[in-house]
Amino acid sequence: MPAPDRARPRLDIPGVLLASSGLIGFVYGLSHASSGGWTSAGTLAPVGAGMILLAAFAALQRRVASPLLPLRVLADRN
Repeated sequence: MPAPDRARPRLDIPGVLLASSGLIGFVYGLSHASSGGWTSAGTLAPVGAGMILLAAFAALQRRVASPLLPLRVLADRN
């Protein structure tokens, strides 16, 4: 007997965009630190923007029905 049709969870497009953009900005800023220094605007701006975008991603994941990263996963020490 075939399994009953289940509704597939929707892809969280805003979550994908926030997580991707945040990680790209953060990593770009860290890689720029080797040439521009830790206090240059070319380092601090992408790192700061990446952190803000990742915080927005975490806030969004608390509210969506099908999160990309359920935050309870981070709370589980095992």
